[in-house]
Amino acid sequence: METAYRMVEWTWTEWRGRYDIVERSEFVDRPYQRYPRSFILPPSIEFSLSEDIAGNLLIVTPEIQFVPDNYETIIHTVNLFLEIFRECEVFSGELKSIRRPGIRQLNWEILPPGRYPWDRLQEHVLEVIHDAPEGNRVLIEDRLETINLYEPEFHVVGKVGFRGYVVFGYPEKRLYVFENACTGNATYVFGENWETLSKLTKTQILDENLQLARLIHRKGWHASIRELLG
Repeated sequence: METAYRMVEWTWTEWRGRYDIVERSEFVDRPYQRYPRSFILPPSIEFSLSEDIAGNLLIVTPEIQFVPDNYETIIHTVNLFLEIFRECEVFSGELKSIRRPGIRQLNWEILPPGRYPWDRLQEHVLEVIHDAPEGNRVLIEDRLETINLYEPEFHVVGKVGFRGYVVFGYPEKRLYVFENACTGNATYVFGENWETLSKLTKTQILDENLQLARLIHRKGWHASIRELLG
């Protein structure tokens, strides 16, 4: 077994004299035992809607070259189709019978420009927070609100492959902070190439270590954000 840590909110009551009672709280790391884990980067397969020359609608994937290095991806893709749609058909050659759609990658929804106080930003990221387990929402809100205190010039909410992410843009500092709504994850910081990197899959970003910084969600996270953005 190995020791891992989970950040939780700890609340306690302080007695200051006979009648003066104060309730306090802070975020602490709670250790727990677990079996050792090896993180396996997830595959990323995007579907698109197309049609054949007869006008029949089709769900298709990007073209995958039939070479040994792609065998696992091909098997995963076929299994994904069978699990979701109960059928799968493999095409080869030039696919002349299928009209390939023009695909525009849209991983982000850019919010209207301007500095947002937390109560206003919260309205836009409510869906991101809502997807998290109820017990983790106070931690997620605290992280998002902490980053927002440093007045980013713009905010971006993740879609498609980056669902669950909120981006805080600091062009003057040349820093762009990616915060994930999942607890036990990490905050990622990118430079001015953040838009280009956001068109990659999360697997590619993690595998090639393309971030400027990675701040684990542990005690000391607030100090790291203050040092980075303060």
